[in-house]
This record gives sequence, structure tokens and C-alpha cells, in this order.
Amino acid sequence: MGDTRLHLTLAQRLPAGVYSLAVARDGEQALRFVNDRWLAMCGLERDAVMADPSLAFQAIHPDDRPGLVEAHAATGDACQPLRWEGRLQVRGEITWVVIESSPRREPHGRVIWEGVMMAMSPRPAIAEPPRTGEVRFGKLLEHLPVAIALVSLGQDEEIVYVNAAFERVFGYAREQIPTVERWAELAYPDPEYRYQTFRAWNASLSEALAGDGHVASREVRVRRKDGKMLDVLAGASVWDEMLMVSLVDITERRETELALQTAREQLERTAYELTENIPVGTYTMVLKPDDPLGKFSFMSTRFLELTGLERAEAESDPMKGFACVHPDDFDAWVQLNLEAFANKAPFFGETRVVVDGQVRWITAESIPRNLPDGTTVWEGVLADITRQKDAEAALCKAHADLLAAETERSRMEERRRLLRDVHDGFGSQLATARLQLAHGRVSTAEASDLLQECLDDMRLVVDTLDAEDSDLATTLANYRYRMQGRLEQSPVRVAWQVDLAASPSLDARVILQIMRILQEALNNALNHARANRVDIVVAAPVAGCIQLSVADDGIGLTEDQVIPGRGLRNMRQRSTEIGGRLQLDALNPGTRVSLRVPIPQDA
Repeated sequence: MGDTRLHLTLAQRLPAGVYSLAVARDGEQALRFVNDRWLAMCGLERDAVMADPSLAFQAIHPDDRPGLVEAHAATGDACQPLRWEGRLQVRGEITWVVIESSPRREPHGRVIWEGVMMAMSPRPAIAEPPRTGEVRFGKLLEHLPVAIALVSLGQDEEIVYVNAAFERVFGYAREQIPTVERWAELAYPDPEYRYQTFRAWNASLSEALAGDGHVASREVRVRRKDGKMLDVLAGASVWDEMLMVSLVDITERRETELALQTAREQLERTAYELTENIPVGTYTMVLKPDDPLGKFSFMSTRFLELTGLERAEAESDPMKGFACVHPDDFDAWVQLNLEAFANKAPFFGETRVVVDGQVRWITAESIPRNLPDGTTVWEGVLADITRQKDAEAALCKAHADLLAAETERSRMEERRRLLRDVHDGFGSQLATARLQLAHGRVSTAEASDLLQECLDDMRLVVDTLDAEDSDLATTLANYRYRMQGRLEQSPVRVAWQVDLAASPSLDARVILQIMRILQEALNNALNHARANRVDIVVAAPVAGCIQLSVADDGIGLTEDQVIPGRGLRNMRQRSTEIGGRLQLDALNPGTRVSLRVPIPQDA
């Protein structure tokens, strides 16, 4: 019992947050234990978080939560140890922490995660722990993934305990490091480094003994038993005559930081070399207090190449320095320079120059600097932007050509859509009316009704396309109303099964395409299938989709037997346009046309 009580006390007094989390097979989570340090770091009350473990997740910085979830999922599936670094956000304060946790699978499948959370900055004091659950917490301490050592504060500084993680990380059993002095000889082989490290450590320990009992974390370089050097974050907490020390291996993090620093330095060197060798001209213009125009005091070789100027002439007379400017741009360029001289302001401009009869574009930019005697100096760069200007002109032309082509494509696409609408809707109805009139099957009144249906169908196209959004149930109800007279005169019985109470609002074009596919399928069944019965099912949502089915008991028609005509092809095109899936199935007897259209997530 004495050892287990010691383990419990260690778990509560550790300078790190300690926790034990149980995850059942179904994913349900329950906290088995958290120490006071863990609660203080997360800013939580024990009763609240033990009742609702999800409160702990809210302490993680919002930007870092996905990374913790991903890390936990990756290690949990394989039952592998977890290591994660990120930020806590508690009462508006940000704290960087490292979490390490080891899984232990129980026979019935539950996984116990026993872990530790350490801050990367000094920590507040911890209250005295309750002395309950010694056996459980003793196991927790032994399974912590962070190296823990208990050191006597007596003169001999005996190391009385190390946990399994300590032996795993550093390779030393407690018998091999009986005292701090022996540990120091092995872990810090360089005498000067050992002296400096323990000098700083002892100073912090003295402050802890006189204060809240917690030694601020510091980074040290520790040699493992196999000779490998580790970067370690060491912290401690004083309890009675004992010092509890925690050591977190941050070697991987430091190696990553070193790699980033090396990459950053390489980037800086590359940027410097690029800056030193860029193919631009440099120049300096000097404006004396009483002069109206600045004069060139320096021009690089590249500057002279870009402008075609002679150095001596350009330096002697400012206007000769502008002689290369295109005649059409000359006045504006001189005025731009005069304004910069008058206001002693930064200069930026683009102009054309004529060099050896060839017109090129240049850009000049400079920043003024005032000297004590009232002189102003502009130091700037001159760059050839002819390619950029040519590319801009070509881009403008290409954009205009693309816009014209897109306009023509849109016009043709709309024309094709209207043609499909004519064929599948009132065009099909007109054809039916013509056949019935030709065979004398309808009276003048009935023919009038058929023509009225065509007009109503035309209104459906116009109304649906004009609306910003529409209701499928309403549109379908109007369609059934318009079809009622025709279906009553048909020998085919049509049964409707409609369940659109939960149907969301849809884009008008989507509704129109669904209705057109329904029209085409129903017309095929009425006119060609020789059917006695047609069953129509429209429902939404069904597995996140709108489902349409038109089934008949006619002579039957399979997809392999179909010669794709305009009707079937149009149905497929309409289905593809709205992201749907059209399927033709043979029944016994008859044929079924099915359509599934996914419902947009924002609908």
C-alpha cells in the first residue's frame, strides 16, 4: 500500500498534467483520472469534466483541434503511443503543450490511454491531492509516456524511483544511477556543460523551495546510455523532502526546427544572390536646393543599355537624359519627374523609349533621401517591361476572343436546351394531338383541350426558367392537373405515389430537367409500351437523393434493345446536366425508367 500511495502522490504532484482515458469499442470515452495540474492547465472543474470529457477538447486551440483528432485516430487504430504538440486556449491565454499517451488494450476490447500533458512554459502551483484510488494511479504513473524520476533532497541526493518511460528514453535503470551525481556524470559528460547546467538548475531549485515548490522547465542536452544526445525539456516539483523530476524528449521537434532554420537561411542566401544579379538598371538622381530638375549622378551599364543614352551627355543635362523617351510620352514623363522633384516624393512611372529605332517599355521607381544640406537624392531601378506589356496586350486580345467564344457557346447551349424542351414537352404533345386528329379519335373540343395542354406546357418552361428557385411538389401537382384530362381518356391506368413533404427548394433548371425526364418516360409508356398500367413514384429525400421511377407492364424494352433516339438521348443528357443517374431496367413484364438526383448539401 505504501508504494501505491506514493504513486498516487507522484501522479498528483507531478509538474505536468496526468490523465487516464478509457475508450470503449463503440468509441464512448470516459475519464478515469485527471490530476490537479491537468485541471489547472485546461481551466476545468473536476466534477464537470469527469461527467463530460468533451469539455477537455474545448480547451484545445480551435486551429489545432483537427491535428489532435487526426493524430489520435492514426495511433488509436493501431494501438500505438501518441505524441502531439499544440496549443491550449484557456481564458484567452495561449499555452504551448506536448501530450504523450500510451494505449493499453483490455481483454474485453476497451483501450486505456494513460498520458501526460506538459506546458512549454512555467506552470502555476498545484493544490494538495486527494488520497484515493492508490492502486489505479500507481499503474497510471508507471505507464506514463514521460520520463519521471523521484529524487531525495537530502545531502546524498538519492534517486529513489524512475518509471518505465525513463528507462526506455534514457536506457538507465535506477540501480545504474543511484544518485544525482552519478546521473550527472553519465548524462552530461562534458564537465563545463555539466557545471553550467546544474548551476542554473540549483538556482531554480532554491527559488522553488522558497516559493511555490515548482522548478520552471528548461531545455538541456542529455546523453543516453547508448551515446546518443537528446534535447530534453526538464521540469520539477518539490514535495516534502522529495523532488519529482519530469523529462520530455523534444529531440524530433528541435531537429525539425533546425531543418526549418537551415531552409530559411538557404532561402535568404538565394534571395540575396538573386537581388545582386537581377538584370535591371540602377541610377541615382540628385536635386540641389535651388535646381528645378534633378541630375543623373550615377547610371549603371544596364541602365545605359536600356535607354541607349551616353553617360556624359545624360549627366551634363537632365533633358538629354530624357531624350530616349518616346515623343508621344515625352511631355507626360517630364511632368511626372517635375512633380516628384517639387514634392520630394517617391517616383514611379512607365513609359516607352526608342533605342536604335526600336520601341520598348520601361518602368522606373525610386525613393527620395534628404541630406543635411537640403539636397535630395533619388536612388532607383529601371527595368525593361516590354515582354510584360506585350503579354498584357496578348492577354487582353485572348480574353476578348474567349469572351466572344463563351458568349457564342452559351447562346448555342441555350438553343440546344430550348430545342430539347420543345421536343420533350409541348412538341411531343403537339405530335400526339396531330396523330389523334388524323385518325379522327378526338372531337373539336378535345383537340382544343390538347392544344391548351401544349400552351400550359409552354408556360411551364417559361415559368420554371424565370423563377430563381421553385418547389418540385408544386410543379409536379400542376403537371398532374394538366395531364388529368388526357389520362382519363387513355385506356392506360396511371397510378401516382408522391412523397415530397421533405423536399428542399431546388434550382429551377434542376426541376425542369426532372419534369422533362418524367414527361419523356410517361409519353413513351403511353404511346409505345402497349401497357395497361403505369406506376409513377416521386420521393425525396431518399438516401440524400430525389428518386423518380416510371414503370409500365407493357411489351418491355431493355437498354440493349434500344436504338438511342433523340428522346432517350435527351433524357440521358438532362440527367447528366443535373448530376443525376438514369437507368433503364427490364421488368417481367414491362420496363422501368429510374432517375436518382443528389440533393445539394446547402439545399
